[in-house]
Parts: sequence; C-alpha cells; structure tokens
Amino acid sequence: MYKLTITEKIKARYLELFFKKNIFEEMKNSNFKNIKNFFKCENFKNSHKKFCEEIKNKKICQDNDCIYKLLLSRKLNELKKIDKKDLSKKDVENLYKNFRKKWGYEIVRLLEIKVCPYCNRNYITNFDKNTTIELDHFYPISKYPHLALNIYNLIPVCHTCNHKKKDKSFKIHPFKESIDDFFTFKFIGFNDKDKLNFFDEKRLILDLEFKNNDLGEWNYKEYLSDNYENHKDMISEILKRKEMYPESRIEELYKEFGGRLFNSKDELIGLIHCNYIDKKDINKRPLSKLIKDILEQLK
Repeated sequence: MYKLTITEKIKARYLELFFKKNIFEEMKNSNFKNIKNFFKCENFKNSHKKFCEEIKNKKICQDNDCIYKLLLSRKLNELKKIDKKDLSKKDVENLYKNFRKKWGYEIVRLLEIKVCPYCNRNYITNFDKNTTIELDHFYPISKYPHLALNIYNLIPVCHTCNHKKKDKSFKIHPFKESIDDFFTFKFIGFNDKDKLNFFDEKRLILDLEFKNNDLGEWNYKEYLSDNYENHKDMISEILKRKEMYPESRIEELYKEFGGRLFNSKDELIGLIHCNYIDKKDINKRPLSKLIKDILEQLK
C-alpha cells in the first residue's frame, strides 16, 4: 500500500528480459507499428539514445521512440489517447502471455515487496523459479491493448485482488501514489448486544475512513471492509497486549534492552505487536496497515 518506485535499475532489467524473450521480433510483426504516428512530434533525449541504438543494432524496429514510450513511459494518461483501432486485445495477448510470469517473478524481487499493494493481506512471493503474484493491468487490455506491456501498467498483486478488480477502473495508481494515504482503519468501539468476553473479536467494530469515496468503478471500500471483517482478531490481540504492556512496563523494557535490541520506544512497541514502525515497510508483511493504524489511534 506504500507507493512503489520504478528505478532505472528496474527499467534496465525490464528491457533485458524483453531482448532475451525476443519480444521485439514479435512486436515488429504486430500492429504496434500502426500507432507510431502518435509519437512523431517528439525526439527523445540522451537517456533514450542508448536504448534506441541497441534496437537499431538489432534491426528490430525503426520507430524506436514509439517502442520506448509504449514500454517505459509513465505518462499513461497521455498514452491512453492513442488511436488504437488497428490494435486489438488479440494482438498483444501472446506477447504478454510469454512475458508475464518472468516479469512477475522479477518485479517482486526488484521492488523488495512481499505483500499485495492493493489489499495488504496476501503474500506475493517467489519460490524456486515460480511466483505467487499476478500482474494487474491498471488500464485493462480490453480497453487499452497498446498499454499491455507498459511497465507502469503492470501492477504486482495477489490472485484475489486481480480477479476482483478485473477491468474496473481504479483511481489510485500504486506507482504514483500510496494507497495508505487514502484511508485509515478505525476501531470505533464495542457491540454490547451479545454477552461475550470483553476482548472477543465479535464485540469489536472496525471502520474504514476514506478521504475520497469516488475511487472508480471498483468498489474498493466495500471490498476491503468485507475482507477485513475477518481480521478483527488482530485488534483483539492489540488490546490485550496494551493491557499486558502498560507504559510502566515499556519503560522497564526500554531501560533494560534499549540500545541493544532496539533503538527507540516506537521500535520496542513494534516488536511487541510484531509490526513495522516505518510506513514505508508496510509492503513487507500482511496486515501491517491495519496494525499501524490501530496502534496510532490507541496511543
């Protein structure tokens, strides 16, 4: 849920895989070449020269600037405007199918994330030469086939999120913004209708406060709310640990182990609750966003 960053190293690896997979040979014979007129007005600068020269040397495609933008431009809203009438979903499916598994494996490794950026619930990890991740086309192939292979249009996500979102629009782009900034988990009290144990998760009421409810066709709030109803046990455990570790106990532990096992009280509290303190790390462990928000609320 924290913003994902495509570095130059990641871009270089992306291109390397394309050359290895001979994707450009297929592109040369596809209808990608029919949209080249869109790019004629722009000349690429020094950062693109090496890329273009490499393509020229391989005699892959004369319209190098066009290929570069289709693969690596982050200006997706601009690329969406292309007249793609000569390009169908079928044209790109084989290109993408031969590449997606390998890039899914690589992008998770290079980004150093372990959890789906959409839900922060499910692990997306590699094992042996396989991976559990799927690539969501932020702008779907059915509407924007020319963006099927753009690096910024391929979001590494879990199977559940990929199949729930499908072709629906979503206004928060994980490579441009942190989803974490758009909503907060809130523990808002107890449901006392049933005579249950004080810390029973069935008594707890969890809410999601969104800054903006208009997030596109995908009903993201409802999707998260339904799924996180299954994780109220985490709130119950937080409340129990708050009782077990009052401020006086925190002080004792900090005096005894501070500087050796942890460097701050926040880091100690993170250890107690098995969670990361820095919001930049919430992509590394499931439910980190939930725990972080509730702990901040209960301070």
